[in-house]
Amino acid sequence: MFGFGKNKKQDKENETLIKEVTNSGEFESLLKNSHSSPVFFLKHSTRCPISKWAFDELVEAEKKMARHASFAFLDLIAFREVSNFIAHQTGIKHESPQLFYFNDGEVKEVLTHQDVKATAIADLMGLN
Repeated sequence: MFGFGKNKKQDKENETLIKEVTNSGEFESLLKNSHSSPVFFLKHSTRCPISKWAFDELVEAEKKMARHASFAFLDLIAFREVSNFIAHQTGIKHESPQLFYFNDGEVKEVLTHQDVKATAIADLMGLN
């Protein structure tokens, strides 16, 4: 609906790449990668305008902070079973949009709805 690619989101202005997670194995790889670099992961509904806004905020954050962290998203409409797996693995109730901040293989913070902002991500990284 919003023009998502198979494995990445390309921002027309700046070739921004954000990994699309499509299965539980890819999610587990993100957690593993968070031991070496922080990961911001958005559970995103392609049917929700608030979620679209949150996705745009993630794109903005990735443009500014790509060298400090990794960024990924899940289309929870297309991959509901992966969303359920994540809720089970993290013990955190599903909401949408929902941004997870992972570091050292653990959830450090969760932001939802209008709290998902590029400035909030920068704050979590200590960059503001």
